Amino acid sequence: MYQFEAVQPTGARTCSAIARKEPATHHWLDHDIEAFAKEHDDLAQGKLEPRLSRREHLDALGVFASLRRRAAQGKLAVGPDRTYRARTLSSRGPWVIELRPQLSGGSPPPRLFRLYYAEPLAVDGALLPLVLKTKPNGGDPDREQDEAIDDAKARGRAWALYRAMEEGKK
Repeated sequence: MYQFEAVQPTGARTCSAIARKEPATHHWLDHDIEAFAKEHDDLAQGKLEPRLSRREHLDALGVFASLRRRAAQGKLAVGPDRTYRARTLSSRGPWVIELRPQLSGGSPPPRLFRLYYAEPLAVDGALLPLVLKTKPNGGDPDREQDEAIDDAKARGRAWALYRAMEEGKK
């Protein structure tokens, strides 16, 4: 199985400018993972999660845009627990980062949006979005979140393999 090589420590790019005065200039590889691009389009159209309203989808889209901008600037704190908007997943996926938007006002939705991404070592300054899904708000008896993280790892490895094959052609 091909391995994904990530920047170490996990989240180093996402929080690289917190201690500095100038923002970093990282970039998102939004079109490298076709399935992610579709998921993002579904979010923008209010179709990612049928059990949630269009307003909740648009709210998530806006919050993700803000979090992604902060990550690209290196101004988003990354940590191992639920207090962080960008959370490391050391036990399930050591190089996968979970972006956790907090939607505005009202009662908590029945499902939570999550974006799983990585910081590939192979591309300077890159942030690679892997999976955009929802998970239950509370218990997860069907292990949907674990499945999404496994999908993120598989997409990351497939991306790395494809990139290595493309580099081999040069």
